[in-house]
Amino acid sequence: MDKGNAVRTCVSYAGRMHIFNEENIWNLIRSTLVADEFDEDRLKNVIDVMSLPSSLDIVLRSKTFEGKFEKEVDFYHTKYSIEKFSDELLAKINTPNCKVSSCKIDLPPPNTLVPKNFDILEKDESLSAQP
Repeated sequence: MDKGNAVRTCVSYAGRMHIFNEENIWNLIRSTLVADEFDEDRLKNVIDVMSLPSSLDIVLRSKTFEGKFEKEVDFYHTKYSIEKFSDELLAKINTPNCKVSSCKIDLPPPNTLVPKNFDILEKDESLSAQP
């Protein structure tokens, strides 16, 4: 959390303090980072929703878009546009056809630079006379 925004972190914790009491306040920080209970059905539902093209957003950012959009985010004054996916793109998302026959997907080759002999050598004064 060293590189996090301190004020945002404090506000986040302050917003959660009402659900804790004196016995479990020690769990405040942990509660934002850890899921103690595994709920398989809930996880499957979340995955199903996230895998739908209707739940998908693609964000493109480029200097070539400057001056082309009218809508603007109030706080950041960033101009944007929202468009529906074309039928061709939806077809590609729903039925991907990825040909990877020319690529070899495998483990990387073994690292030959890792030493194999870790024996400690005896002290040799002739090698230590001069740096």
